[in-house]
Amino acid sequence: MGVGQYYYRYIVGDLSLMGMMAAVQILGVLLSAAGYISSDTIVTQPDSAINMIRSLNGLIPAMLWLLVIASLSLYKLDKLAPQIREQIEARKTAEAE
Repeated sequence: MGVGQYYYRYIVGDLSLMGMMAAVQILGVLLSAAGYISSDTIVTQPDSAINMIRSLNGLIPAMLWLLVIASLSLYKLDKLAPQIREQIEARKTAEAE
């Protein structure tokens, strides 16, 4: 197994798993704070819990997407791509000589 495969499989995979675990914990804390009632039978949830569920499914993801869009607008790699390609070609020609 190459270093890149190791890095992706174990390091990135573990970080992804920890992120998912943290997200579930945060959701549980937020629902508990909103008064969510966990039960095996049908229970009428308080309005605060219903509003939190709606926020977790609509408002919060929308805010996160706005954050992603804002951060991607600062992405400069597209502007640097021609310069990077020139450097790669220069290295290849230097190695060939």
